[in-house]
Amino acid sequence: MKFKYLGTAAAERVPAVFCDCENCKMARELGGKNIRTCSQAMIDEDLLIDLCPDTYEILYGLRLDKIKYLLVTHSHGDHFAPYELIMRQKPYAHGLNEELLVLCNAAVADEIYKTGITNVNGSVKVTVVEPFKTYIAGDYAITPLPARHMTTEQALIYVIEKENKKILYGHDSGYFYDEVFDYLKTNEIKFDFISLDCTEVFNILGETAVHMSLNLNKRLCEKLCDIGSVTAETKIFLNHFSHNGKPIQEKLEEQAIGFGAKVAFDGEEIEL
Repeated sequence: MKFKYLGTAAAERVPAVFCDCENCKMARELGGKNIRTCSQAMIDEDLLIDLCPDTYEILYGLRLDKIKYLLVTHSHGDHFAPYELIMRQKPYAHGLNEELLVLCNAAVADEIYKTGITNVNGSVKVTVVEPFKTYIAGDYAITPLPARHMTTEQALIYVIEKENKKILYGHDSGYFYDEVFDYLKTNEIKFDFISLDCTEVFNILGETAVHMSLNLNKRLCEKLCDIGSVTAETKIFLNHFSHNGKPIQEKLEEQAIGFGAKVAFDGEEIEL
């Protein structure tokens, strides 16, 4: 099982598209891992998490025509660009052998329906999912969990299982709800890999924030260890960085290593 970060930034990217703050200046100067596009990820060659507006800029030679499953976390524009799905039907795409299964909440489904492409020529099939319910998509078992992120819709984080490996994709979300911890503990779920929201990076946040930073990442990891969901073997990665939090790769790595985490960068691939 391979997990690949296609993008690792918050909505404004790093450097931010219209910004000339000191953080963005430093990112431009340093380049490399400090240049970040909107957050998006891929598992193996057939499952995509979110469909961001930077998709065509961050393909890294990947074949999106091979994608069979798309998980969408929520409808915010940096995570979901519904009209890109139009490019999956004729005359824009040829040689597709099966429809794309989209797992999402009701708000995302409504955005897809507005494009008018759902189930046109077998292009896209939408399944509206419910938190704490497991869905089977090919070799994957996918369980959405409620994210602490917005009041206008139920944003989702995902537990993804394949070949006895379990992944937690935790974007976008603040500190997890009690019912999420209860679910993980009750079902004795142990993760091989977790990816946590670190939007605010060095800024100190409280438990009710709708994103996380290093202080909440550390606290969350300690809680997941306490309930047995994170072990010494779990790979912990931080992702989804805003320029406002000073997301310089080297400085981030120095802090994240203190609680056993690594800092994701665009194009990074992790073997599980």
